[in-house]
Amino acid sequence: CIAVSDSSLARTQEEGAASGCGDDEDDVQRRIWPARRHDDFREGPLGPMDRLTSMGHAPGMEPALVNVTATTTAVIGAVVPRHELADFFDRSFTRVATVLSDQGIAIESPALARYHRPPADDFDLEVGFVTARAVRPDGEVRVGSLPGGRVARLVHEGAYDQLGAAWGRLGSWIDDQGLTPGRDLWEVYVTEPSPDIDPATLRTELNWSIEG
Repeated sequence: CIAVSDSSLARTQEEGAASGCGDDEDDVQRRIWPARRHDDFREGPLGPMDRLTSMGHAPGMEPALVNVTATTTAVIGAVVPRHELADFFDRSFTRVATVLSDQGIAIESPALARYHRPPADDFDLEVGFVTARAVRPDGEVRVGSLPGGRVARLVHEGAYDQLGAAWGRLGSWIDDQGLTPGRDLWEVYVTEPSPDIDPATLRTELNWSIEG
């Protein structure tokens, strides 16, 4: 999750923790990857990291400006109070994965979350997966997208409670490059967590749209 100041993402880990990014690691892991427990992330010839690279999500530890193609997603969207985020993530990822499985639609990315605006007391977001084709709307599940164009990207390696600081680093880099940040931000949860995983090895791809 992300923490944001008035004009850009918060630049300190303390602000990240205040945003709700300091949740218990096991709880965060459970809500980000429930679909893997249902075997709904189709491996095929490519593993998760290979899929990311083939989609233009090349891993790296330094911020970079990249051009991306718009992609189709299946998502559940909502405006969610901060204290309800954990339940929303868990319920939504599981529901989306179930609908995709029922419709025979392949999941083509790890779990992701797209934020439509900087969060305050609540979060305007949608969560789900990149898909091989458009999902047929089913209850809360609908077709979504990730925008194309220029994106500032950082692959964060470390615990989820450090994501606030990582977003701050990306925001500082955008400012230093003289770029204008857009309103769309999304996270791709590259690493599949497990109960015994070292949180320091988790990888999360941060993406921030760039204007112009």
